[in-house]
Amino acid sequence: MGTSHALSGPGPAWRGAGTPEGEAAPPGEAAGSAAFPRSPLPVVRDSPLNDPKPDATLLDRQVCFSLYRASHALGAVYRSILDPYGLTFPQYLVMLALWDRDRVPVRDLSDRVCLDSGTLSPLLRRLTQHGLVLRTRDRSDERRVVITLTERGDAMRVHAQEIQEQLLSATGLDADELFTLRSLSTKLADTTIAPHRPPH
Repeated sequence: MGTSHALSGPGPAWRGAGTPEGEAAPPGEAAGSAAFPRSPLPVVRDSPLNDPKPDATLLDRQVCFSLYRASHALGAVYRSILDPYGLTFPQYLVMLALWDRDRVPVRDLSDRVCLDSGTLSPLLRRLTQHGLVLRTRDRSDERRVVITLTERGDAMRVHAQEIQEQLLSATGLDADELFTLRSLSTKLADTTIAPHRPPH
């Protein structure tokens, strides 16, 4: 019989729907609710639902802004790396293209490094003045200007490896991450940028 009194006694935890009118329900339990208090819902802090604006208007979630910031960051890194060699970043791209394939018509070189003729022509003049390249007329077609490395320009290729190592160190990325970044960037360029390049 003692058990019967214990279960039917005045303890608020067992009152449930029988809580008398005017008496406060236990903390965490609304009057008339089930006997056990409700568990609080977990807070998901990184959920889009917590943002006052939709994703399309959030600057930090835009791919274009991430690429823009990365481009500026890499530009600053390359400036500090290339300055001792007397090269700007666009000039370095041209030298890389010529180390890969020498004696290239200007138009082919423009396509290779993704620089229009208005940007490439003065750049080539500066490289010529620095004694790194020669500009000559194609004997088979005088209308074409061919770019060739000088002996000094060709000798600079020995620095390419150390430049890459400095870049790897400056970015904080490991070799695999840098490879993945390059692969995705190349895919993006090939699938979206290249088809929309303006004609010469």
